[in-house]
Amino acid sequence: MDIEVLSKYFQISESSPSGLIWIRDNVDANNRINAKAGDSAGNLSSNDYWKVCLKSTDYYVHRIVFLLHNGYIDNRSIDHINRIRTDNRPCNLRLVENY
Repeated sequence: MDIEVLSKYFQISESSPSGLIWIRDNVDANNRINAKAGDSAGNLSSNDYWKVCLKSTDYYVHRIVFLLHNGYIDNRSIDHINRIRTDNRPCNLRLVENY
């Protein structure tokens, strides 16, 4: 995940259900606007994690929030401390060894 690219599109927002908002329009390959700047980012997936699609790539929102908040991310897992997968507040996310 590239913080420079992702920080051009997303901002952490406690008012968004996913924890992220778009800060610029998300335009697909056919120049259709899928989301406008200011919109909440992401959709709830079947496994109860928020996901977003940017440039034909799916990302888990909790990983983007962790990256934007901390400035780094590695290959470890991101744990939701309170065990609520939809709670992507930075204070609820931590790196843990892969399990």
